[in-house]
Amino acid sequence: MLAGAVALAAGYLNNCFTGLGFAPGRSAGQVEAKPDVVDVTKADAPAKVRVVVQGERCRIDGVATLQNCEDLCNSIQASAAEVEATAGTQGTVDQFKTCLQGRGIKVQVLSE
Repeated sequence: MLAGAVALAAGYLNNCFTGLGFAPGRSAGQVEAKPDVVDVTKADAPAKVRVVVQGERCRIDGVATLQNCEDLCNSIQASAAEVEATAGTQGTVDQFKTCLQGRGIKVQVLSE
């Protein structure tokens, strides 16, 4: 337990020293280069997204373009999704829900 507390304190202090420019491998005032690629993670994404299922296709609420539901499922970065299922087929809604849940996204299906 003591070793864990020492490791935690060392990790915390290492971050402090890095910010002040005292960490090994970095000189004071050196600016870290940022990559041109933007990494979108769930932390950057909206907390909840609303998806409309129409027949066997899906779309983000407010977007007119329908697309393959599996492709849309794989592109969603939110931590939760509301699925408007009143105009979708039962099989498509179930597959979409399963896909989202398999990615760790909380799903609420709205059927009325």
